Amino acid sequence: MDYYNDTIKGYFEKIEDLLKKEDNPIGESKIQYSGNYKKRENHKPDTGIVNETIERADFIKNFENLPFNEIHAVNSVTINHYFYEYSVIGEDDYNNEMISFMMNDTIPSDIKEPKFLYLSRKLHQKFDKISKFYISNLGLIRDKFLLPYDSSEETALVNIIKFYNSEIKKSDTQLQLFWAVTFTKEISDLFIRILIEYFTIRLNIIKPDYEKYYITEQNTNNSVKKIDGEFVYQLPKDFKLNMIDGRVSKLNLQSTGLFYYFLKKHGMTVDYSKQSYSEVVQLITGYSKNTIFQKVFTKISLVERETSSLIDVQRVLENILDDVEEQIKKSKNY
Repeated sequence: MDYYNDTIKGYFEKIEDLLKKEDNPIGESKIQYSGNYKKRENHKPDTGIVNETIERADFIKNFENLPFNEIHAVNSVTINHYFYEYSVIGEDDYNNEMISFMMNDTIPSDIKEPKFLYLSRKLHQKFDKISKFYISNLGLIRDKFLLPYDSSEETALVNIIKFYNSEIKKSDTQLQLFWAVTFTKEISDLFIRILIEYFTIRLNIIKPDYEKYYITEQNTNNSVKKIDGEFVYQLPKDFKLNMIDGRVSKLNLQSTGLFYYFLKKHGMTVDYSKQSYSEVVQLITGYSKNTIFQKVFTKISLVERETSSLIDVQRVLENILDDVEEQIKKSKNY
């Protein structure tokens, strides 16, 4: 099946346009080379022997596997000379011309083209490989998110879409697409958007009503909902748990909500919807779920600017930190 719909084609056109501006064919290219060229130790230039196992593994990691590694956001494009080698040699059908390159430092004809076209072509190649090896990438997704090996395809897709959506929203980091090529954050994010679109297509094919899809693994009845463009978990309508009498939180309503908001924001809790998370906080603290939802979570952008609430949360965290440090000291004496 051809997954190059208009959205994906549009993203690739934008990527090529950005790379062309970086390459600047009219003036001096801003696409930089890093390091001095040196033959890799995986090769024996005097004999022409190539360690195919290592090269194949490098190629798979760079072209067939999904990007998961997070790096600091950058605003320039850099190519390491190694990229020319493992981007071709790891292919099952690498050619004699590439072996000649390894032997004599001659430049293969396929990298004499403008750098922006070369990099654009390699990104197309990566997307094609990811699509071709879809099944093996599902396994990587399950490993990444600690899902059971027999978890459903829908569950894996929901998790990777959610992960990629969260990554492109970060301002100070980006995902590394290749080991030896660093793209700008804008270009990296565009490629991640391509993958989001691709996995959304796959999800729609498998489960046209995926927004009503219920996760059944690990005996949960949480549903996955798409709210404001984000996939979040929703508690079932018949969710029941006995309430305790009275409040147990030492913080006021706003500070309590802010504290648990920060826990969810930093990945310390399941990413529930605001309404479902209000129920969770009610069960933990004793505050009314409706009050938490209406006065805190729906107005979180205002609440997290309240100095008094921030100081309250800071005080609790400092107490926790003091306790942890004390326990560390004790553990060293055991």
